Amino acid sequence: MPDQLLEWIPCTTLSKLVKDGQPVAQDFKWCAGSEGTIHIKCKLTTQSFSREDYQAVISHVSSHRDGVPLGARHNGSVPMHSVGALMEIRRGTQSIRGWCSHLAAIAVQRNEIGFADLGRGTGRGIRLYPKK
Repeated sequence: MPDQLLEWIPCTTLSKLVKDGQPVAQDFKWCAGSEGTIHIKCKLTTQSFSREDYQAVISHVSSHRDGVPLGARHNGSVPMHSVGALMEIRRGTQSIRGWCSHLAAIAVQRNEIGFADLGRGTGRGIRLYPKK
């Protein structure tokens, strides 16, 4: 996957998107590769997802009218209907959970889903919503 052949698009994870009402600088880049593969580059690490993984996130969020949690709680548990749980099941590993926030941020950037940051604490956090 040579960098020079791909158009890397700057993006920001949802937890960092707005701070004190101001946009925060991008913290990762992504690009669409061959056959719809999505490559995410965060610092020196690159992770690839299939088009099906990306569409699964959008479909999962779209099928829950009241929205779904993004991922893990502060204690490390994963809400049952969260995007993090979905990807853990799809990929069969917990190590993929952290990358789910990047996939969700890309979907928000592309205006395919919405989100709200409900703050910190029990029953709060980032929630993803279907586009109306």
